[in-house]
Amino acid sequence: MKKNILLILILSIAFAYIESAVVIYLRSLYYPDGFPFPLQTFNNSHLLIELGRECSIIIILLGLGYIAGKKILQRFAFFMFAFGVWDIFYYIWLKLLIDWPESLFAWDILFLIPIPWVGPILSPVLVSLCLIISSMIVIYIETPDYPIVVKKIDWIVLVFAGIIIIFSYLQHFHIIINQGTPDHYSWWLFASGLSVGVITFFNRISVHMKARK
Repeated sequence: MKKNILLILILSIAFAYIESAVVIYLRSLYYPDGFPFPLQTFNNSHLLIELGRECSIIIILLGLGYIAGKKILQRFAFFMFAFGVWDIFYYIWLKLLIDWPESLFAWDILFLIPIPWVGPILSPVLVSLCLIISSMIVIYIETPDYPIVVKKIDWIVLVFAGIIIIFSYLQHFHIIINQGTPDHYSWWLFASGLSVGVITFFNRISVHMKARK
């Protein structure tokens, strides 16, 4: 298990470097003077390529989780771990290579599927930290004799929490497509979604640990 974690860690960090390199090339093409808002318009061919690249990222991270884990929950935990490490090191590599972002509160394009997600960098970093911590807890405490049982209501609440967080990134869509500049972020909405997710997760883990005693 420890070998799997180390392997996923190394691969995720390496993949984050590749991702940051691609983004640096894109920014040099579309933003030679830096990366300010409003966003430049991608030509159709580049946009399709970029959408395909983002889909490929998720497929690769899911593949890492599938290969590293043995059961569904464990595989999902390894995927969350890979995603969290990849996301955080993506920004670490950008900082080391081009000294960007200038702060964790800088705005960034987080995703393009199905529409642009934008928000301060601190928000996805916090989500990724939670993914890493929760995945490590699942990987280390679940055993064949004591599997973690996640009830349907838990999944519903966790998905709902995720939707709240995603919605906080989509609120500025109309501004982005009209070549505007976002001026505020709904931290209260983000915090609500993250809090619901964290509370639900640790409540399930608490129930699991009590059942083992």
